[in-house]
Amino acid sequence: MHAAATPRIGITAVGSHLPARRITSQQLQDEITATAQLALPERMLEKATAIRTRHHLTSIGRTPATT
Repeated sequence: MHAAATPRIGITAVGSHLPARRITSQQLQDEITATAQLALPERMLEKATAIRTRHHLTSIGRTPATT
């Protein structure tokens, strides 16, 4: 009896990218409170999400360096 052939598969590369634009939770909260005219407690967004900073694109497929 022959042993079954073991497929040879694996990960050959890994990549990542963070958009250049960073915004803190406090900056985002300030933007939200100014736009929606809300009074939110200091650092509420950071405390609720446990996220201090976010990276995001300014528009689909374009980073600030290319716009």
